[in-house]
Amino acid sequence: YNATYYYVEFFDENSGVLVVGYDKNEQQQSSRIYSTSDGGETWNTVGTGPATNIIKGVKYIDEMVGFFCYEYVDGMDSNLHMTSDSGKTFSKIILEEQELDSTASDSASSGQEQGAGSSSQDTRLKWSDVYKDALVPIYGSDGVITVYLTQGKNGVYNSGKTAAMYQSADKGATFKYIGQYEINTGSQP
Repeated sequence: YNATYYYVEFFDENSGVLVVGYDKNEQQQSSRIYSTSDGGETWNTVGTGPATNIIKGVKYIDEMVGFFCYEYVDGMDSNLHMTSDSGKTFSKIILEEQELDSTASDSASSGQEQGAGSSSQDTRLKWSDVYKDALVPIYGSDGVITVYLTQGKNGVYNSGKTAAMYQSADKGATFKYIGQYEINTGSQP
């Protein structure tokens, strides 16, 4: 492969997973998933990643459960996918929408109303308009998985400086909304 991305995780001295991203261009990247049960002496093909978008990151929490996070592209309903069978199949993670703070929403939309051709109609932002770009999940030593849903590159809500935090205590089967957190622009919360 013309590999441009590697992810390796071992769960004990014998069992591990390897994800290789290859043939990357400006919009797409292919990927392969491999597993080992003999400490890396041999690798078995498990499958391919669930999408061909550019890989942002991968995180496996055990031999079966893993998350693939892709660069967000406008129009995506989710850039985060989960496997519970080592990477043979995947499902998209759709995080539950919340209500936006009305004063922050109004201040974000007031700037849009000043643009040429804009009307004075209510242009309040919806949750899915704001929080759409998932970051690679973080797996804590307490077994909790944390996902931050950011505003992406063109965030306007709260000046683009907040992210929504979700957590799962059941290996990603369900995620609970925790709250909005201020972030430093350009860095992970």
